[in-house]
Amino acid sequence: MTIARADSQQADQIAHNLKETYQLSVVKDWGEGTEADPQEWSGGEWSLEELHTLQKGVADLANAMGGPDKFIENIGSITISQVEMKHRGLASIHGIKFTASEISIDPWTVVHELAHVWDANFGWGLSKAMESYTGGRTNLVATVLKRLRGECDDAGRLPGCNRFGYFYGDVPPAGSDRNFNRKEDFGESVTAYVYPALVQGRVERFKDDDSYRDLLYYPDYTQTLRWAFVDGLIKGTIVGGG
Repeated sequence: MTIARADSQQADQIAHNLKETYQLSVVKDWGEGTEADPQEWSGGEWSLEELHTLQKGVADLANAMGGPDKFIENIGSITISQVEMKHRGLASIHGIKFTASEISIDPWTVVHELAHVWDANFGWGLSKAMESYTGGRTNLVATVLKRLRGECDDAGRLPGCNRFGYFYGDVPPAGSDRNFNRKEDFGESVTAYVYPALVQGRVERFKDDDSYRDLLYYPDYTQTLRWAFVDGLIKGTIVGGG
């Protein structure tokens, strides 16, 4: 998972295009060696495939938002790098760090992390606004009481049974688990907006499940409140932010 010398020109061009078109700065870790040995090639952590994946995810989200200018308005100028960590990606207002492990990124991960940056760029107010729009709430005390009453499932999929006291409303885009909260919900909702056909396959497992069907399955994502919220954000009919 490194950049070969023969692929360096193509890798450089992808990084250049992301900077020029979307104001995304990829931390370049490939190139010639040290001053002591300039002929030694360093492949870095990025692979050419990962750079293509990054480019695709960025372009897909930008197209959904209405083009590069709207993308820059929503995301801002950020830095993207690869570091050693256990998570696939971590996002903040400053940028995104993707894992440098053998777990490679995919377009879903790219868009999901960019959605977090979008949320962060507006003071994490977008996810809070979506929580309200979909009828959800966050209440850790209510979660503790629910657990004490034995009302939570082992997988933590039911509303309020996660680690964050998040009682989601309507139907989440790609399921729920014990790590679900409003920020992750927003990240998944934006990504599902970009890839509606892909996300449909993720909820089919709940279609015939009596325990979760009414909470986690939908026949058409475009008919959910989350799709309507993201669509409203993009079209300007909904305003959210801190």
